[in-house]
Amino acid sequence: MPPAYKGVGASHGEADHARSGLFVIVMGPSGAGKSTLVAVIREELPQVVYVPSVTTRAPRPNETPGKTYRFVTDAEFDRLVAQGAFLEWARYGGSRYGTLREDVVRGLREGKVLLKEMEAQGVEQVLHTLPRGQVFLVFVDAGPWEVLRERITARAPMSEEELNARHTRYLAEIAWKQEADAVIHNPDGALEGAKQEALRVVRAALANVC
Repeated sequence: MPPAYKGVGASHGEADHARSGLFVIVMGPSGAGKSTLVAVIREELPQVVYVPSVTTRAPRPNETPGKTYRFVTDAEFDRLVAQGAFLEWARYGGSRYGTLREDVVRGLREGKVLLKEMEAQGVEQVLHTLPRGQVFLVFVDAGPWEVLRERITARAPMSEEELNARHTRYLAEIAWKQEADAVIHNPDGALEGAKQEALRVVRAALANVC
């Protein structure tokens, strides 16, 4: 059984305006299968609200602006940073990505369960702002670096320099496993079980909030 929602912690910062909802963050190393599990949750549990990222990268052919990403220019991103509009933001792969503060605070205030895939540096920023009890961390663990390296290189050719950078990020991400509220194991050949476990975890979160 998945762990139960731990409840709302002591209020501070944004918590004064956001007491009743829950922010479910799916994290884990590159290649762990985070995007696949998030897509399943969004399809099977439409009552969960996905929080899109603001990004400076160009949209891909199959992406609809506003659904998963909001695409902006570097100047627009700079303006949002200067305004303090981001709950968190980070640079990844040469582009910048961020989560708008108002999207999360408004959703929590309205008692919604929010969902987002996020890197470790973003999670750290979120936890400096929101109470720990309003953030539910789901860590996706696909195994050791050697397994993930094979998955990553199977998707696209990659230089040794970029692989080394991915390995450094892997070490930073895996350190967060012990902080997670739920760990989903997604080794090779276990994707269907991981999908079902992800759905059980989020359903438990919904049950505790609704």
